[in-house]
Amino acid sequence: MKIDLPPAYSKEDIPAKEAQILCPETAQTWPHLTSISNKLMPYDANVDVALLIGANCIRAIKPKEIFVGDEDDPYRLKIHLGWGVVGQAIKETKKVSDDVARAYRTIAQEVVISEERKVSFLVVPIQIKELINPAQVRNMFEVDFNDKGTDNTPFSYDDKRFLKRMREGVNQQREGHYELPLPLKNNNIKLPNNKDMALHRLMKLQAILMRDKKYHQDYKEFMKELIDKGYAETVPARDLQRTDGQVWYIPHHGVYHPKKPGKIRVVYDCSANYKGHSLNGHLLQGPDLTNNLVLVLCRFCQEVTAFVCDIEAMYHQVKVKPE
Repeated sequence: MKIDLPPAYSKEDIPAKEAQILCPETAQTWPHLTSISNKLMPYDANVDVALLIGANCIRAIKPKEIFVGDEDDPYRLKIHLGWGVVGQAIKETKKVSDDVARAYRTIAQEVVISEERKVSFLVVPIQIKELINPAQVRNMFEVDFNDKGTDNTPFSYDDKRFLKRMREGVNQQREGHYELPLPLKNNNIKLPNNKDMALHRLMKLQAILMRDKKYHQDYKEFMKELIDKGYAETVPARDLQRTDGQVWYIPHHGVYHPKKPGKIRVVYDCSANYKGHSLNGHLLQGPDLTNNLVLVLCRFCQEVTAFVCDIEAMYHQVKVKPE
């Protein structure tokens, strides 16, 4: 059975001790659970807990069958994922101190044996200290003034694919520039050749250039600088007639900043659509790792002196892999 989850996140190293994972041996220690022990998968140390299913996906955890034992015993429960146990299936031998509270976490684990899919889940107790020390209080108030970091930011599956692609594909060249691959969702994608659309956009741009002499001159100087500094290069003649679905033309146009009327900026339209395709539509967006501007401004009050710097033509400093 297939169950579609709502938007979900996962992370590496979800804390779960071996003793917390329900297995056939655990079920056999309770008389009223022995009948489902053969329906549970054996414990496999090579299978990590990778997903916590919460109450926002009721269809996955809605009970189909329930069988209870004595009043304080764990009870067995059948859901769409299979059989599991709710409660403290493993008897505690260690006394819990008075300053520790009891909470419960639902853990699901899956293995595939031949063509058979087995899932077991277990609601396990975890201990939480009720006492809060001053350092925790300070950290709680400071969290709003810290930038988002990659360590604690929940990433989606596509975000992880993007970061993995960048880590594996980044290359620093001899002159110091970094070279990165395009984060395509599918490296074997076949795109329609949009040269006709790009030429149509070029004709519109040409009409504007002919009407506005200043716009024309500024545009020409911008493109000349782009080529002189090595940010752009001529497409090899052998690539002009490619028919392998690996060609995409990016139209562009110039804009002026309201506060910098004499400086033109050329904008590349990667969202331009042709026959239902656009370059942006086939690229992984990646996580937002930008520092929060409000928090940056707040940190200006922390020390006596603040420094501000800029990187000239920053987006042109990163090169794209030839392939």
